[in-house]
Amino acid sequence: MRNNVHLLLIDNYDSFTYNLQHLLAVIPGVTLTVKRNDENFIKELETGNYAGVIIGPGPGSPVDDNYFGFNKRVILDFGTQGLPILGVCLGFQGIYHCFGGQLKVARLPMHGKISELQIENNGLILQDVPNGIRVMRYHSIIADLEQAIPDCLERLAYTSASLSQTLNGQELMALEHKEYPIYGVQFHPESFATEYGERIVVNFVKRCLNRH
Repeated sequence: MRNNVHLLLIDNYDSFTYNLQHLLAVIPGVTLTVKRNDENFIKELETGNYAGVIIGPGPGSPVDDNYFGFNKRVILDFGTQGLPILGVCLGFQGIYHCFGGQLKVARLPMHGKISELQIENNGLILQDVPNGIRVMRYHSIIADLEQAIPDCLERLAYTSASLSQTLNGQELMALEHKEYPIYGVQFHPESFATEYGERIVVNFVKRCLNRH
């Protein structure tokens, strides 16, 4: 196993990218390159320059191809070839959308709100993360669970549709692909208010180290 890993962090024109960058910088062995989502970094991916990709948060929607930029190709062209991908917030939504999931506007937008995570399956990304942790959320778009979840995606964790836990329904908070090393979290692991956030990112880094 290699002792260091070179990751690509895709900036979707969002200030939270810098928080992710800071978190990754303190993980031993990580070398990080940051690119905007409209920079053509495809050739760099084709040469195998990166051991994994993190698709960061953003204010737009993955349904908007002009805004989502090269992220769609990263997910569908490289993730399905075995390149590990972690989607955070917008990145999570993009993974869900790219594999056929439907998105919708949430009844209750969550901007700077903390929710309790209910884990159904730790999978890889939530290994050593206990049930019931508090996670920070900044989003108004969610996976539409009134529609079927794509068969290729595994539901890992959810939270209540409201802070008070009184509204009916659940909101999907974490997933992974059943065949490829593609993972997503709707919440922000880089936030100081998210418990075990560094552990979640470290789990992904370890997967990148063990890619080959």
